[in-house]
Amino acid sequence: VVFTETGVAGAWGDDTAPHTTSQAICEVCHSKTLYHRFNSPTARLHESEPSMYDCTLCHPHNVGFKPDGACTICHAIAMGDRVAVMSQFNSDSHHVQGVAVDGTHCYECHWEGNADGSVNTTYHGGSLDPGSPVDLIIYGFGVRPANYSVGVTAVRYTTDGSRTQILEMNQHCISCHNDENNSTDPFGDGNTPNEYAWDGICSNPTYNYLRDECISNGGTWTKGTSINARYAPETTTPWGKYSGANTNNKASMTKAHSSHGVPLMNEQGYDLNDGWPDTSGYNRVACFDCHNSHGSDVAGVTTTYTSDATLGGNLKSTIAGKGGYAMTYKPEAGGSAAQKNIYNAGADLCHDCHEEMEAGTAPWGYQGTYGASQPILGYNDTAHFNADSYTGSQQRYPYKQGIGYSKGGHFYPSSSLSTTPVASINGLCAACHDPHGVSPTLNQDYAVPMLKGTWMTSPYREDAAPATTNDQRGGGDGSGIQSVGSTPGYNIDQNTFTADTLNGKDNDIVKWNFNASTKITETVNDFAGLCIRCHTPADIDPDGSNTWNTYDRIHDSVMGWAESTGGNANNTRHGYPCAKCHAPHSSPLPRLMITNCLDDNHRGRVASGGAGGSGSFSDKGTGQGRFPAGGGGFADDDRGHDWSRNQGGAYFFGNTGTNGNTPPAFRVCHDNQSGNSWSFQKWNNVTQW
Repeated sequence: VVFTETGVAGAWGDDTAPHTTSQAICEVCHSKTLYHRFNSPTARLHESEPSMYDCTLCHPHNVGFKPDGACTICHAIAMGDRVAVMSQFNSDSHHVQGVAVDGTHCYECHWEGNADGSVNTTYHGGSLDPGSPVDLIIYGFGVRPANYSVGVTAVRYTTDGSRTQILEMNQHCISCHNDENNSTDPFGDGNTPNEYAWDGICSNPTYNYLRDECISNGGTWTKGTSINARYAPETTTPWGKYSGANTNNKASMTKAHSSHGVPLMNEQGYDLNDGWPDTSGYNRVACFDCHNSHGSDVAGVTTTYTSDATLGGNLKSTIAGKGGYAMTYKPEAGGSAAQKNIYNAGADLCHDCHEEMEAGTAPWGYQGTYGASQPILGYNDTAHFNADSYTGSQQRYPYKQGIGYSKGGHFYPSSSLSTTPVASINGLCAACHDPHGVSPTLNQDYAVPMLKGTWMTSPYREDAAPATTNDQRGGGDGSGIQSVGSTPGYNIDQNTFTADTLNGKDNDIVKWNFNASTKITETVNDFAGLCIRCHTPADIDPDGSNTWNTYDRIHDSVMGWAESTGGNANNTRHGYPCAKCHAPHSSPLPRLMITNCLDDNHRGRVASGGAGGSGSFSDKGTGQGRFPAGGGGFADDDRGHDWSRNQGGAYFFGNTGTNGNTPPAFRVCHDNQSGNSWSFQKWNNVTQW
């Protein structure tokens, strides 16, 4: 026996190559063992790397070298291409919470373990070799199966990093995380698979779907649905709820209630011509794409709830050369106040997956792994919601680029809020999105894409500045017809749900019926249930002064929020969803706004300098010549006219004239407010371009 020191390769034994004899301290006697025999005929690679030069780490002398507590001892050290899983269990986020991890816990997930925590050599024998499969449990309804059957009670998982193997793992994970096992406590730690389901119900309805807020305010929390209930359903809904007339074409797109679980049924993407084609990948997002199996060392805030160890979610973290991964990856908090996008680690995982093209710096890529043809971003989003790239809207309309990039959003406010939200998203996508799918506790058709509340995408086409500056206006006694006008580029109820009609007179002009126009029929609980969980209606529509330009006055245009008096009484003229004016993530405009169509500085879709001038046209005629509606009608008084002689008429919004001597019904909207002038018909004080 030759044995001089413990910290060198081969001192105890060496399986890196075949040999016929050995003087190493363990191998010198071994003749019947599987590993480290004195005459090993093949290379077995049983822990011959530096971290395992000391055999007694797993085979203690005081128990006769039996691998006592083999699971927790051996797997505390990286073995070949396998991760040291016990270090994952020692991290903040892991499967077994509140109790010490031992071999009995391994039994619940692995066929290689016995109920008493010892090794089951029937299934563990070959798995000591590098690259050999791991036999994972497919859990039964409330019980661990007793008989081994591949595909029925067992998954043979090989850590080669392939999509086939990663998707194969889903059977194992979902066998616990389904409704049948909602009350099962597999690890004896008092936690069930749906312990932290976000969609539970609180005894105080104010905190429904807000687990921590419910508990901290003395409420009783009833656990919600399982992950599989949201991930597996093959159900869909049209993304847009309205079609026809001048609505956008999102109604022709199909959204899956589980776009990660059934991507073949989910359409998404956009182009710069309002085409909204299907550009999504068709490869399923697997459990193991986003989660580690045992635990995660990802630091910082990862979930919207608080687990026993302050972290949860078991987020994906990889080590190069381990588990089939070629790169070391860990999501991290990022962003900055300067970039207006401070986010936590939980959001970084989403960003990295949606925006990395090919696996290399991350375990996957939207193109290489999932087959998507473009980053999975919203039309109004920038990469990582930062302030150094243009949105789809700015690429389509270059004049919008003059205001710069993102001014902020849900990861950082554009300015201090006027009201205090009920809850915070805390730099996480998961505050609003459930990556597993839409909960069946919601109105699912109004909770896509994978939201934790209801919301409706805008049925209106995108607002833009007027394309022309030479539309014909005028025609009254005071002046002849002049080619100096602009038709506003906004899309509202009157020109969205009903096709434009003309007055049928000479010099035809658009005629709208404001009071009878079609509007959305949904209530705020459908089109903005998610929004009002944080921004309560009483805060953002207080029905106070209702002064022009205030957010109170503006929010009266929301369907169901109008007052009973005034120009928009009971939503006579405007009845919008939140998505008409606001983007959900970030925006180049303050307050997540996506429109400021009445700024005439961009008439002609120019970066600046498009404002109309002064003179006889700008200050004459009913409407005072103001943008957006003025410039038509008569001179200084409202006199009779003859339509057949082109002697007058409001230029826009039409008229109710029925014969040659009936004056038109002039619409005085955003162009006749105190303090406004031709040069800027602003409708609020915040979203100036």
